[in-house]
Amino acid sequence: MKQSGFYLFPEVELYGEYSVLFNLQRKSFLRNSGIFLKLSANIRR
Repeated sequence: MKQSGFYLFPEVELYGEYSVLFNLQRKSFLRNSGIFLKLSANIRR
């Protein structure tokens, strides 16, 4: 689910790579932002 969401949108996929780095410091925050990115990406389209 998480991976598929990122692969659907190239821009989000790139952000996903950065998320992995920040995920080490803020897991919970990145989880919420990841879901938010999916929603915003869907709204963009």
